[in-house]
Amino acid sequence: NMIWRLGQIQHSIDAVMSRQPGTAKHSYRSMVIQCLLPAFMQQLTSADSRHVAIVLYSVANAKQRLSDKQVQRLLDHLLQCAANPKPRDISNSIWAVATMGSRPTGQQLQQLLGILTRILHTANPQAIANTLWAVATMGGRVPDELLQQLVLAFASKVQQAAPQDVKDTLWAVATMDSSSRQGSC
Repeated sequence: NMIWRLGQIQHSIDAVMSRQPGTAKHSYRSMVIQCLLPAFMQQLTSADSRHVAIVLYSVANAKQRLSDKQVQRLLDHLLQCAANPKPRDISNSIWAVATMGSRPTGQQLQQLLGILTRILHTANPQAIANTLWAVATMGGRVPDELLQQLVLAFASKVQQAAPQDVKDTLWAVATMDSSSRQGSC
């Protein structure tokens, strides 16, 4: 419930503050997140993967940052409670971490990508594109076999993809390919 309220508060803040100067809107959103985040972290053990994904997404969407310790703790919990995750929850979490300028540990990233590949058949093109974009943005390394699975899953759904999804996927694959070639010389 608290996570849902955070999202609702954020929408209310956006509506009210849209008539205010940008800095006031930004500082108010920041204040709300900084007030509610500790309460969520205290209740983390009762949160499910959807809750964690929404918190990460909300913080990133509000252009806020979490400490590396908070990101690691949230991702660890996401991985612990990801028995039946939705592709969107995994994708949004990876996207949020990249958008905040943070990084999961290498093991966390590989585990998250592993979960996503197991449920790729239910993923929409945007979830796949956002994941690839986020991994490339973070400078993450994806084993060739895993990257191939993600790209093939995206390609199989490309008719449903928005132009931005195609663009983000092309950019991500080119960026990851470029960085892997640079490291192998």
